[in-house]
Amino acid sequence: MKNYVLRSFLLTILLTTFSAIFCQGIDVKDFTYSHLSKSDGLDNQRIYSVLQTNDGAIWWSSKHGVERYNGVSIKHYQLGELDIYSDYAGKKVELCNLYNKDMNAPEASSLLAYDNKGRIYSYDIIHDRFNLLADIRKMLKENVDLNNILKTDNGFWAATNKGIFFLQGQNLIPIAKNYHANYIISTDKVLLFCTRQGVLEYRHDPATPPKAGVKLRSVVSYDVESGFYDYIYNKVWLGGYSSGVRILSVSYDGYQETDIGITHNPVRAFFPYDIHTMLVGIDG
Repeated sequence: MKNYVLRSFLLTILLTTFSAIFCQGIDVKDFTYSHLSKSDGLDNQRIYSVLQTNDGAIWWSSKHGVERYNGVSIKHYQLGELDIYSDYAGKKVELCNLYNKDMNAPEASSLLAYDNKGRIYSYDIIHDRFNLLADIRKMLKENVDLNNILKTDNGFWAATNKGIFFLQGQNLIPIAKNYHANYIISTDKVLLFCTRQGVLEYRHDPATPPKAGVKLRSVVSYDVESGFYDYIYNKVWLGGYSSGVRILSVSYDGYQETDIGITHNPVRAFFPYDIHTMLVGIDG
């Protein structure tokens, strides 16, 4: 029941965030949903990510922070100190967890939040607040767009508009500069970094801190905005800003690419509804 609630809720969020949802094997009329707005306690109606924890609560992020919905009321969490008002114009907050793309509902204590200004926060379940872990913008001493993170046992992989980095404590290791990195896909064997210049593959242990400038292999050369690894079928879904949707079948010999004919742009998100159906969020 909890998974159905999350799927229905997430579809509602996707429908309000994107202009269209593509799917196979299901009609959106099959969903029932209710609308939550500022009158219900939302601080901001521009929602960027949603995640359900194992206690049944639903969390989402917006440009103003993180909120928690227990089915009755909404609680708002401010991230760090009050922002400069001008930051709100382009601010975007995302949620993930310590296990990153794990589709099972995680514990609340594993929640992470990060904004596109370069700050990463972790949820403190004892004090019921989000604490700042790192500020990549201060480390680089310049403005940076933090687009995605991947938590490992020894640090964070970070995809930014300034390149790909590994954050170990307060040490920021440059991996691949001069790439506009959008998203990180963790498969069973490799990491894939989705960038505007293509997809880069990292074949070493992702939990081991890498050496600066370690070589990454180019997998595809077109721009990729978003992605998803389907561990059941061992396939990687890629969504482009201008290249539509492609699927990579993973094998020991490499990747076999399939263009499934969805050419709408940009492709912002993937969400598996069941083992037969993938929801694809389209912007524009």
